[in-house]
Amino acid sequence: MERMHGLARCAAFAAVASLGLAFVVAGGQAAADRGAGSVSAPDQGRGSGPDAGDFELGYDFLSARETLKGQLGIVYENLRGSPDGKMPFALTYMMKNPDGSVSQIRFTHLAELATFIATVQRKEDRYADAILERGFRSIARRYGADVTQACAGHWLARGPVTVEQDHFRLAIRQGEKTFSGAAVRDAVTVISPGGQWPPLLGRIDRENRIVLKDDLTGCVIRLVPG
Repeated sequence: MERMHGLARCAAFAAVASLGLAFVVAGGQAAADRGAGSVSAPDQGRGSGPDAGDFELGYDFLSARETLKGQLGIVYENLRGSPDGKMPFALTYMMKNPDGSVSQIRFTHLAELATFIATVQRKEDRYADAILERGFRSIARRYGADVTQACAGHWLARGPVTVEQDHFRLAIRQGEKTFSGAAVRDAVTVISPGGQWPPLLGRIDRENRIVLKDDLTGCVIRLVPG
């Protein structure tokens, strides 16, 4: 019964776009395959703090995870039991890159989608292993957030914030808002649901204070334990 509901939901999605489904998520395959340097680290002092590779790993892991847990993964789970292996509609998957550009890939056969999902899963596992090898800081606690005006309407507001942590995976919560993040050594990367905004990149200092920045909009969020 749940699968039938899922297929009905997929059919409803298909009816919205006559040329196929289009989902916009953060990163996905584009993020997994791009070269180093596509996500630039915030300005940092020489010889200290996180390097660009820490932010790269955090962003790539979060992008792959967003792909698997998001709309594309849901559609695949609903269709994977199809007895004839056919898709009832074409699927156009749109991937938002860190620089704001969009890449897309079109699926017409379930086998193509299955191969794509398996590839992203392998990449997620590889990124996770690399992060565990580099290490991460334990930052789970309550914080007070101070934000600049450029953050208004998105990300966090001034006030209490809770950071939950499962190994290097982070959940940043404030009221009904929850954002996914990753800690890699002293670096923190945070993404928005569906890649609505550029990622927040920041560092953890010795007192576990965290400064997150989105250089594109000028949003700066300072998290102070307390």
